[in-house]
Amino acid sequence: MTIEEIQISIARDVSSLGAHPTEAQQLQVTQCRDKLQAQIDQFSQSAGTFLGHTIDGGNIADSYMDENVIEDNHSDQGDDAPISYSFSFQPEASIIPLPSNLGIARCNEFRLTTLVSQEICLREGQANDALHAICVNLVHKAVIFHKTVRTAKSQVGTTRAWTQVHAVENVISYNARIYSKCHKQLGKLGADDLLEKYRKLEVGDLKFTMSIGFIAKHCKIVGMKK
Repeated sequence: MTIEEIQISIARDVSSLGAHPTEAQQLQVTQCRDKLQAQIDQFSQSAGTFLGHTIDGGNIADSYMDENVIEDNHSDQGDDAPISYSFSFQPEASIIPLPSNLGIARCNEFRLTTLVSQEICLREGQANDALHAICVNLVHKAVIFHKTVRTAKSQVGTTRAWTQVHAVENVISYNARIYSKCHKQLGKLGADDLLEKYRKLEVGDLKFTMSIGFIAKHCKIVGMKK
């Protein structure tokens, strides 16, 4: 799941470059993609030990893959889906061989229920971490507004304050995507009881005017004090 988080990060970074990145930016993206692909290859080889014949050549065999998994993997990247200068090599859009991507029906068929339970446990921890980060940074954003943006007395000060706000917003957006991905995968794993606890994240939850309500509702899940 760390690989998924790296995929989300790279997809967001590539999107932010626009259609005409510099050579230096292209090189940096290529290096990040190479490292990511190496991690995916290593994980896929390890996954083959546990998933056995459901893995074909290091990738999830098309005949066994959940029919919606490819479309979902692209849609998970949201509005920042890559519009990159190179579509031939995008490991950030690769499908990771996990029980949630294989599909609950296939996991039951191949007696992988233990792995399903393990992924559910890991996804719950991932959801908690993402929610914790969102809550902390929503508070941080509010503090910046009250103590920096509103008190700025010059154009330079205002610019710096808003730069801080945007940096925090990027962290919130990143963790919101991780949480949304986690929520979707929990659904694929049939963890309906956890979905009652970890509700779908709405866009309005992350708006500044709604942030206090979000914190009050969601931070109870991760045991944070209001």
